[in-house]
Amino acid sequence: FVAVSIPEHIKQALAKELPRFAHLKFREIPQQNWHITVKFIGEIEASSVEEISTVIRNTASRFKPFFVDVAAVGFINRRIFAFNLEPSPKLFALFRLLDDQLGSREFAKRDRFRTFSPHITVGRKNPPISRDHLHAYRHFDLKTRAPLQFSVSSVDLIESSLCDDGSVYRICASFPLLT
Repeated sequence: FVAVSIPEHIKQALAKELPRFAHLKFREIPQQNWHITVKFIGEIEASSVEEISTVIRNTASRFKPFFVDVAAVGFINRRIFAFNLEPSPKLFALFRLLDDQLGSREFAKRDRFRTFSPHITVGRKNPPISRDHLHAYRHFDLKTRAPLQFSVSSVDLIESSLCDDGSVYRICASFPLLT
């Protein structure tokens, strides 16, 4: 998948928010796995990595660095607890261009009609919360006074491997935005 990494100081500030949600009993995702997924690619052949990297590099080079803001926290569906981002036209444009470029080459399914909802997944709930309770747990304001804005200056191609303890992510390559 293609993702934006989260700076450590932002991860630390967000992690301080999580203890107040312990009663929701979700499994926390390790902080080293926190990211913003820009485009899911799925399983690919090793022989495709170079061409996919070229597509991501070319796409990233069309964008100048920009800022994103963490907005709120809550369940985005019945299973995923996440920090939501403020709408970002630049992040949306990056998603849309990657979607078009990778989809046209059949490296990823096109998400043309999917709403792009940028977020940082920090927990998973199993069993999922009930549909009746979802609305009540969808949006919580953040308590921190720490600035939760950060610069997006690169995107990463990340390999995900499923292990007994959960997913392990490895950055295969990082592609800077236009500077």
